[in-house]
Amino acid sequence: MQRLIPVRIACIATSAVPSRTANSIQLMKACAALAEIGQDVALWVPGKPPAGGAAEACEFYGVRAPLGIRWLRSLRSLRGYDFCARACLAGRRWGAELFYVWPYQAAALCSTLGWPVLVEVHDRPYGRMGPALFRRTLRGRGLRRLLVTTEALRAWLEAEFKRPLAPPLALVAPNAAELADPPDRLSPSDWRSLLGLPEIFTAGYTGHLYAGRGLELLLGLARHLPEAQFLWVGGENLAVEPGSRTGAAQRRGQDRRAVTWPSGVSRTSTPVTKPLPRVSRTVTPVAYTGVSKPRVRNSVVPFGELGAQAVAKSP
Repeated sequence: MQRLIPVRIACIATSAVPSRTANSIQLMKACAALAEIGQDVALWVPGKPPAGGAAEACEFYGVRAPLGIRWLRSLRSLRGYDFCARACLAGRRWGAELFYVWPYQAAALCSTLGWPVLVEVHDRPYGRMGPALFRRTLRGRGLRRLLVTTEALRAWLEAEFKRPLAPPLALVAPNAAELADPPDRLSPSDWRSLLGLPEIFTAGYTGHLYAGRGLELLLGLARHLPEAQFLWVGGENLAVEPGSRTGAAQRRGQDRRAVTWPSGVSRTSTPVTKPLPRVSRTVTPVAYTGVSKPRVRNSVVPFGELGAQAVAKSP
């Protein structure tokens, strides 16, 4: 990787920290990635700090890089506008050379004031104010980068807002995976043996198991790939408790069998699998793995070397 010029980066997000939500995990891993390459990073989030402060939050996510976290009170009735304004001003007083933000309120304010800002975009702006704030961000003097997670999203934004969104202004930075440290050397066959899965091609999914997470797509793929098995890993306790049903199963009615746990097995540390029988002649068995962890480590993160280079030094 090329040598990067150290930059003071103020990160602003509305995620609850610490928590097990996916957006808080990606937020912390993104900030950690910046800090690990030598950037001076401070993060502002709403809410109250944990008893152990930033050190406890970093330990919760397995973050070892130096990362300062500031918590600011926010009124729920103001929908994050008060928090974003206060966080932007705090970052300015801190001496931020670049704002790295997720909320459109913070992006619009920084861009309008001419403060260098990078916006990470995961979805289309929605609601009454989302599109207006995004449009204000594009028109402001401060916008330096749009980091978009998919090419499809970049193309949609370009067509919807009628503005060319190409490099260097807009960069596509797909979600990345944080490798174990040290890297795991077990082969797929070894993992199948440990998990008690049949020795056939295995497609994996990690993440939540509620409606809207793409499980319908996985079920559709399973129908067309009877020679493969699908392993789903994740889900909060309610999604994997006996008697529960996944969002996809509830909506499609294709498989209403719940995850079951062999007696004597702890759900807090040991992955457990139970292959389900075929739903139909063309659907391969789907194995659900419920994993409940006290700490978040080696999680999916939306930041890689491309994103790090994008904030090296904005022109």
